[in-house]
Amino acid sequence: MMRNSAKMKLAVLCNTGPHGWLEGRAGSEGELDIRLYKHLARTAEKGILDILFLADGVGVKTLGLNPREQEMMGNAVHFEPTTLLGALSQVTEHVGLVGTISTTYAHPYHIARQIGSLDFLSEGRAGWNVVTSGSLEEALNFGYNEQVPSEVRYRRANEAVDTVFALWDSFEDQAFTRDRASRRYFHHSKMHSLDHSGEFFAIKGPLNMPRPPQGRPIISQAGTSRAGHEMAARTADVMYAKFGTLEGGRSFRKSMTDALARHGRRPGDLAVLPGFFPVIGGTEAEAQRKFMEIGQYLDDVAGLNLIKGFWNVDLSGYPLDEPLPDLPSIDAFAHGEDINLSPQGRRLTIRETFHWLASAYGHISVIGTPEMVADSMETWFREGGADGFNLFLHAMPGSLDDFVEQVVPILQKRGLMNTEYAEGNLRQRLGLADVENRYARS
Repeated sequence: MMRNSAKMKLAVLCNTGPHGWLEGRAGSEGELDIRLYKHLARTAEKGILDILFLADGVGVKTLGLNPREQEMMGNAVHFEPTTLLGALSQVTEHVGLVGTISTTYAHPYHIARQIGSLDFLSEGRAGWNVVTSGSLEEALNFGYNEQVPSEVRYRRANEAVDTVFALWDSFEDQAFTRDRASRRYFHHSKMHSLDHSGEFFAIKGPLNMPRPPQGRPIISQAGTSRAGHEMAARTADVMYAKFGTLEGGRSFRKSMTDALARHGRRPGDLAVLPGFFPVIGGTEAEAQRKFMEIGQYLDDVAGLNLIKGFWNVDLSGYPLDEPLPDLPSIDAFAHGEDINLSPQGRRLTIRETFHWLASAYGHISVIGTPEMVADSMETWFREGGADGFNLFLHAMPGSLDDFVEQVVPILQKRGLMNTEYAEGNLRQRLGLADVENRYARS
């Protein structure tokens, strides 16, 4: 079967940013407009992208924001991911559909059913993005007075993922005969109860559905802590990462390869996709203009507060349109977080910096022509900094339209992307090994 392992893997984050709706061509998550998401899904499929990815949270994250800032949040309300992806599975045929579910506030049995059902609805294109939820707003919605400690959340997450994997194997692959002559719908001997009793969950099982079409829908993870990296190395197929330099990307991928080995896995078992924020224009000047327009909602005080919040550095009193001051504290934070303060070959100004933080959240960013965007992606991919990218786009759906129409053909011409989807399910198209039913090995 044809595999996609020699090509870069591309996901697109289909959430709209909190202020992206202010751009003239943009839609908003808050509109809960299925037409917007149908357009995004069909456009992603037109561009032969691998994954349509939906982030999620189970709370309105307004703590620390003043009323005016809260009013401007275009993503304060949004669809529940698996419901939306189930609908989008019916208007697409190939693109992967990956939704976020929190292990801190969702039960593994429900997660197994939701993602398993999505895998059937999409005919083998589903994935689960595993998160542990890190906001107080979410904790308060589920009966907690404070956030669950990170260590506890990750222990719960590991147990949840393991039990979901086991529940997907509740029935052996040949369990369902549907034999009318013998009146046997399935073989009882090929049904397995989980009988799990752990620190957080007690689950009898079995799951009330056959094994999903992929066997194991793909797992993605985006944790930034050591515990998150270990969980990804042990369980994930795709990792969404954040780093800003090629050297940092290589170093991170090396660390994840070492972590995979500790868990008996191979380097190709996990694809590392750093966030990639392109702003595309016919000329570099046009792209820069678009970029500055993205941040027009952000006044100077709010922008300086954003830098202070990210890096704990107060730049009040410095000229906003001059390069970032050469302060040890700024360079130390940039080095520690692997942030490139000169993404276009010159040091960012203070104003550009807070616009960049507000839009790209510290991810790789390229502001320029389609060729410049493609050049950067090719360099990162060919020189070992990434297995592909998770696209962060500033104004949906127009930014995705621009990427698919202007950048994808360049990447295809250079042999970095396929011109059509490979055969098979999502796991196979990503070049990942099939996962055998655990009971087939017993």
